[in-house]
Amino acid sequence: PGGGVSPTYRMLADVWREVRDLLRPFTRQVSEQEHRIELVTNGTIEFWSLDSGDTTRGRMYARVVVDEAGLDPDLLDHWQGAIRPTLTDFRGDAWFLSTPKLGGFDQLCQRAESGDYDDWAYFESPTSDNPFIEAQEIADARRDLPEATFAREFLAQRQGDVGRVFRFVREAATALQRPSGEKGHVYVVGV
Repeated sequence: PGGGVSPTYRMLADVWREVRDLLRPFTRQVSEQEHRIELVTNGTIEFWSLDSGDTTRGRMYARVVVDEAGLDPDLLDHWQGAIRPTLTDFRGDAWFLSTPKLGGFDQLCQRAESGDYDDWAYFESPTSDNPFIEAQEIADARRDLPEATFAREFLAQRQGDVGRVFRFVREAATALQRPSGEKGHVYVVGV
């Protein structure tokens, strides 16, 4: 059994329709109301939105795919409190798919990159790896979009300081620590 999870019902509806249509040749039964597909292989896929957060409670999955994970402002709470427990019975796994965003998604990416979790992995792929996207479209986007937006949306690069009021603070903090001020010097601090 598998679960497909989206941040909102609206996003879920788009993914639901696409997967339902794609799997039609392998489908035994479909429940539009429950967003559930039963396959001829005896597998099942259920789709949920995280609008309420607890929608997956009580389920048992071998795999959960969280689509647009970076758009869920409560992703860590949803992962720890609702999604992760659904994987226990089958020792299942979860895939978090998203454009790179700060917040819970970025924290999960950092967990995977840290090497402290043997069972976590991080992958990124730029839009240019998609054979169905024309190179000219990517070139046009590079021309039309701000550099940080293009890097995030088309190069799959996480942008640590984008969107913050104070950016590059650590890089700008170059003063050496002193036990006290020097006589005759004026010191200015901006906050």
